[in-house]
Amino acid sequence: MAQPAELIEVVEDSSRCVTSDFLNHRTHDEAARRELLDFLTALDAGLAAGDAL
Repeated sequence: MAQPAELIEVVEDSSRCVTSDFLNHRTHDEAARRELLDFLTALDAGLAAGDAL
């Protein structure tokens, strides 16, 4: 469950050099980065809700 949180941290920090082709392709500008962050945050919340059941 820590993986989504770690990925969110990497995407949030635009100063980090990201070596993932997926992230580099998907976060080419601030709007794309925000969209990915919104998705990852929702995914993380969904996983946490599933664990609470």
